[in-house]
Amino acid sequence: MTIPSFRRSGAPKRQETKRERKRERFRGSRQSRGDDRDWELLRDEYFKAKKGICEECARRGYLEMGAVVDHIEPVKDSPDKRLDRDNLQVLCNPHHAWKYRVEEFARRTGQIGLLQQWMRLPESRPVSFQILKFGPLKGLINGEDTEKEG
Repeated sequence: MTIPSFRRSGAPKRQETKRERKRERFRGSRQSRGDDRDWELLRDEYFKAKKGICEECARRGYLEMGAVVDHIEPVKDSPDKRLDRDNLQVLCNPHHAWKYRVEEFARRTGQIGLLQQWMRLPESRPVSFQILKFGPLKGLINGEDTEKEG
């Protein structure tokens, strides 16, 4: 009689699920989404100009490095603003996810045109997206010195 062995012959193989394949097929390639060489050059130049600092963190008074350059008005809603510098902002990953929720709210309520104003002027945002707590660097990062030089 043989005793069965419980050793594995290696790490278990990760199987790609149908859902993951379907999501990638739906998303398309980066070229089909409009990520061409012009976008890459603009993105890199904008990221360097903003020194890689998350602009939403800076509005809140914190100093965090950004991870992505985001279109304020999404390309699918405003394709003409795809390469417009005024429509860009550097965001860290948590604020990029937060911005997606703001976009969904704006799309649901028909206020997608107000995204520019909401991102640049936080006090004009809907109540559920207002900044409730500011960090220690609030006036310093945005260039709003609290002391007036005289």
